[in-house]
Amino acid sequence: MPYQGIKPVQSVTLVGTGTVGADGSASERITTDVNHPISGMIVGVHITYDASAPATTDFILGDGTGADSQNILTIANGTDDGWFYPSANVHASDATQFPSEFQAFYFNGPLVATILQVDSDQVNTVKVLYV
Repeated sequence: MPYQGIKPVQSVTLVGTGTVGADGSASERITTDVNHPISGMIVGVHITYDASAPATTDFILGDGTGADSQNILTIANGTDDGWFYPSANVHASDATQFPSEFQAFYFNGPLVATILQVDSDQVNTVKVLYV
């Protein structure tokens, strides 16, 4: 068994229903099912922006809705579809950051994609790969 212990890559896709608000300041939060939490380490994120997304479009992927949630991926003024590979900083026991050391983000619970500063009625899609 050469692949014993290797977990298969899983995915979850968050599809927006349409941003709400005035053009240039509309927004939307897309959340995975909070009643069925998912957990793992993120290995990739694919964003498909609405075809007419303005240059002011901001995107944030976070790992929950509580006070202890963290941003996993933040993109300011982005409109180009593509794959992104977010990573977390690594810290020593005294909280100093190891330079040039990174690891995948671990999450347990809902994932939340927030799209900001867009036009109304735009639909965006986010696919998250995790193990």
